Amino acid sequence: MLKKVNKVESRQTGGLKMKDYYNAKDVQQITGASKSLAYAIIQKLQKKFEERYPEAITIQSKIPKWFFEEIMMNKKGGVENEKN
Repeated sequence: MLKKVNKVESRQTGGLKMKDYYNAKDVQQITGASKSLAYAIIQKLQKKFEERYPEAITIQSKIPKWFFEEIMMNKKGGVENEKN
């Protein structure tokens, strides 16, 4: 009998693996945008991502978490930037 598993296990850490990508639902929750606007945001960010990193492989309807936070939340490396 197969058991349904909802958690992603990481062999290296033995714990839960953190999300590396945001999807439209995540963008909706973070920004408060509608579903269609969340998809539009991801599309625009993917275009920007592809311009900066032309060799990178992208996943449809998802954006790397670090890139989203860098562009949308003014964070670099998980720390907010201060504008002087």
